[in-house]
Amino acid sequence: MTDGATDYQPQTTAGEWTRTVGEFLPGAMALGGGGLLNAVRYGVAPALGSEAAGQLTEDTAFEPYARVAGALVGGAVGSRIGAPKAPKPPSAAEIKRSAGYGDQMTDRAGRLDRYHRILATVQLLL
Repeated sequence: MTDGATDYQPQTTAGEWTRTVGEFLPGAMALGGGGLLNAVRYGVAPALGSEAAGQLTEDTAFEPYARVAGALVGGAVGSRIGAPKAPKPPSAAEIKRSAGYGDQMTDRAGRLDRYHRILATVQLLL
């Protein structure tokens, strides 16, 4: 049916990496939707993770399991490519300000905290 095209075995490490990416891309494009970003997210990243894990455990009993784990990790990392960053959580001072606590209260608490630390240090020295 393929006239031997699927029987090809890569001769170099780069060829092995390329073959793995080529094996993952059709599924990524079919299930992840079209577009270059999705091809990288769901095809290239899991393929590179799988091949890296496979290369590290080559010729051991762990190789097939490592390839699966590498693909899962690569897929998780790949899904973050191009994703918007999560908003930064507010600081304690921003929360206090939004709750109506003024700067005087925050400043007074900071001075009391410093006073208590100094007092604790003096007590340790005595």
